[in-house]
Amino acid sequence: MLNPAAGTLTTNTTLITPVAPGSGPRHIAFDPLFQRAYLICQNNSTIVGYNFDSVNGILSAFQTNSTVTNGFPVGSNQTAEIAVHPSGRFLYGSNRGYNSIVVYAVNPTNGMFSQVQQQFTDATPAQFRH
Repeated sequence: MLNPAAGTLTTNTTLITPVAPGSGPRHIAFDPLFQRAYLICQNNSTIVGYNFDSVNGILSAFQTNSTVTNGFPVGSNQTAEIAVHPSGRFLYGSNRGYNSIVVYAVNPTNGMFSQVQQQFTDATPAQFRH
């Protein structure tokens, strides 16, 4: 933790934020108010939502959603980029294999996110402008 008055760092009591074994965490993006973070996992094609305790530097998971539709073989896809819209109301992730940008609406009250669209793309989108 940073103590700005003293200009010192101290070790956080929670050193590791757990994720599903083998999920392959790839990128993380914070909402505009730094209250929540969203982690995209490349190997299991999921996005995990976390509440962020900025005082203690702790992420607490509250939701996990698939980035592909039901029935698509997860092993045939890997995710890459994740972005939160500047308003905080939308969340985007890229699917390489399913070849899409998944779009979620974000509830501004609790950060819960629900899929609203799969925008299909050319093969293996990795990064996108946001």
